[in-house]
Amino acid sequence: MKILLASAYQPGDYSFGAAQRTTLLRDALARHGEVNTLILREGEVLSCQTAPRPDIVANISYPARDLFQKYGNVAEIVPLLSQHLDLDAYDLVAGRYLAPLLTLPAFRGRAVIDADDAYYRYPPSSPRITARWIAQAKTVARTMISRRALHRRADHTWFCCERDHALFGLPAASVLPNVAPIHTASETPAPTEAPVVVLVGALWYRPNRDALEWFITHCWPRVRKHYPQARFRAVGAAPPALREQWARHTGVECPGFVPDLAAEYRAATLTIAPITTGGGTQIKVLESLAHGRVPVVSSFVASGFAPLLRGGESLIVADGADDTVRAVLNVMDDPSATHAIVRHGQARVAEFFSVAHFNRVVADTVAALAGRRA
Repeated sequence: MKILLASAYQPGDYSFGAAQRTTLLRDALARHGEVNTLILREGEVLSCQTAPRPDIVANISYPARDLFQKYGNVAEIVPLLSQHLDLDAYDLVAGRYLAPLLTLPAFRGRAVIDADDAYYRYPPSSPRITARWIAQAKTVARTMISRRALHRRADHTWFCCERDHALFGLPAASVLPNVAPIHTASETPAPTEAPVVVLVGALWYRPNRDALEWFITHCWPRVRKHYPQARFRAVGAAPPALREQWARHTGVECPGFVPDLAAEYRAATLTIAPITTGGGTQIKVLESLAHGRVPVVSSFVASGFAPLLRGGESLIVADGADDTVRAVLNVMDDPSATHAIVRHGQARVAEFFSVAHFNRVVADTVAALAGRRA
């Protein structure tokens, strides 16, 4: 089988979750045939860069478009494509995100889209009620546009969680969860006067950035009143100016991208994910459980893992500053009280969020599409 992976990200990058999933998908597809990758993403101008590796057929960017044009063909890329590949030579074209596949012209092979960006909750531009209404309207509009585009172009759609799968209600679809390998469990942290709270993520991504700024503004000073030696580490890539700004808060450390995330989890008393906007699921939650650390998450984050991970069973769910501060302090007071939650969460991650499970879902889809084509 000849397979084309159309992706906004280059496989082989493990520095953030979206690129990790791209690599997992490439590797899973490679079990079923020869995989070439087409990098196709929005940029400032139409351009085609030299492909950096033999398995990447082209690296094309095209001018960014508004929401209502986002998921349609881009006629300008057709001459560039024709110089580098024959779309009709591929039995299967897999799109990592909606836009890379939906911008392509029609082709004869089957189309499958990894649509973990299909649902996206927009953040309001300000606290004003009108800004919240506009954000809600944009969220609804994007969902409707995405549903129509997927119904029109995809022979099969992968969603990253049951929430999105149910929301879109497409007949040819399945859940392809994110992945977190289980690590040798660290001992449950002992109570200490200097507990460590960790938030991991690409901090240039607005939903992560907004959550970080909300926590250090509304929650962290109250935590420090109870534990003056406590430290909060925001781990992940972000512009230096932002990291410097965040680190001005007492007890806050922003090391940027770190090569050894395992060390961050080992040093943590707990992790947090108070994200309330964006889409997909938070790999940081799975990683936290995989490393034996309890995650305190918003109900929005928890909804991406239901029904496999539940609050009070595999997660601690808290919304608003009062509940979040209370949850964080409870863990700091007695980390061993979360032992059952972490162990249950680890077992669920091992069963439902493994590479083996990811590969099985991809294999089932490829087999179904190949049979339909035959």
